[in-house]
Amino acid sequence: MPVYAADAQGNAAPIRTLAGASTGLGTSGGIALDLIHGELFLVPHSLGDIVNVYPLDADGDQAPIRSLDGVNTGIDGAGAIAVDPVNDELYVTSADNDSIRVFSRTADGNVAPLRTIEGPSTGIDFILGIYVDLTHDEIFVTSSFTDSILVFPRTANGDLAPSRTLEGPTTALRSNGWIFVSPKYDEIYVSQRTGSIDVFPRTGDGDIAPTRTIAGPNTLLDDAQGIYMNARDELVVNSLGVNSVLVFPRLASGDVAPSRSIVGAATGMDDPFALGSSRAAEGAVGFVGPVPVFFDDFESGDTSAWSSAVQ
Repeated sequence: MPVYAADAQGNAAPIRTLAGASTGLGTSGGIALDLIHGELFLVPHSLGDIVNVYPLDADGDQAPIRSLDGVNTGIDGAGAIAVDPVNDELYVTSADNDSIRVFSRTADGNVAPLRTIEGPSTGIDFILGIYVDLTHDEIFVTSSFTDSILVFPRTANGDLAPSRTLEGPTTALRSNGWIFVSPKYDEIYVSQRTGSIDVFPRTGDGDIAPTRTIAGPNTLLDDAQGIYMNARDELVVNSLGVNSVLVFPRLASGDVAPSRSIVGAATGMDDPFALGSSRAAEGAVGFVGPVPVFFDDFESGDTSAWSSAVQ
């Protein structure tokens, strides 16, 4: 997992790298950052059953300080994760049993979840992205196989229907990947593996059209996976098809070129999958998805440095 300088762009080399046998990292999955407690949460194997925790400034061949692992967790195909440092909770999506499992933030070992959202009423069918909005006490998830965005109360538990669902032909959701929500601007940002970024109202419900879309050959979006908005009000998204991370203004629309990117052999990127951050400024506790690349807000005194976890 390389870490880059805050102003890195182009063919930039990392300033440090978390890697080695002791880390337990393989084809990394979801990631979440806890700036309050100085911790990094990482699914070390994409769609695996483990969540590892490292110091936020972990470097080199460093072992995790604790791990969530075992049959009691009920995790089966972990992908996206989110950490809530305010309520001391950790959210883990479990793709293979279509559930969201909520643990104590400090959970360690083979422990059962505090709550589980699971069952036919939930409408969950292979979760890829999750976002926890503390401002409005809601959980947003992307259900990939139904091309939908589902919203649940933050404290939801059991087999319950979502409070809102974005779904239908007018939404143009298709092969949707990961999600970021801005309480500040009341918007939802969704990356689509078909090569676009779609924006919806935060309170959107039903079969509604996006308010704007970034798509077209000039965008360089090709198999867009992760997405999030940084402290500069820029949308940051990975483009797996061209092995890069692209940055757009928040209000970008149509077939527009990115304002900057990180790409090239020196970056050490290899199939960057998603983006993640924990940003108190947005009232956000995490956006995560299966992750080999993320952009964070903790480097060099919270200067919004680029970071990357590679497969």
